[in-house]
Amino acid sequence: MSFFSKFFQSNRGSTQVPPKEGRAAAPSLPSTVSKRRAAAAPVVGASSMPYRPELVDKLKADHQDLLDIYARLSAAAQMGHTAHIAEDLMAFRRGFQNHILVENLNFYVYLERILANRPEELGYVRSLRQDMNGIAKVVADFIHTWISQPPTAQTVGQFETELTVMGQALSARIELEESRLYVLYVAV
Repeated sequence: MSFFSKFFQSNRGSTQVPPKEGRAAAPSLPSTVSKRRAAAAPVVGASSMPYRPELVDKLKADHQDLLDIYARLSAAAQMGHTAHIAEDLMAFRRGFQNHILVENLNFYVYLERILANRPEELGYVRSLRQDMNGIAKVVADFIHTWISQPPTAQTVGQFETELTVMGQALSARIELEESRLYVLYVAV
């Protein structure tokens, strides 16, 4: 059993959203790795984190960029084309790390401030944040493993299996964030 399977089977709970039936994988698209960065705003304390009206749209665009890279990785693995997998994994890592950083520094800090007097919602948000940090570690380990030892003709099947598990988990997480979490981000 891969480390993805172990992690995601042990972390199934109320934060997991099953993928929609009949949902097709994203088509393989040219590299659209986002060059977007968080809007230049000074780093401020949690008590004064401003509302950023463009933030949710930026996070959703990051999701699409990550899904596009995932689709390229999946297509390459299915066809046994391993030449560019390490490069796409590095692009995925950069996009994923940037997304997590923006989410942690801007999104979650703001939400925790505005939900400070609503303990049930605050607990839900903190639980999702903790789950995402665990997922981030597993994704980082996966990427490190396969960049250090890129898939070969002999290991591409194992790579594809682990990539599929990661893709399912990330798709479920993206669906959860976009449908239930991001709606909590409102100006106060």
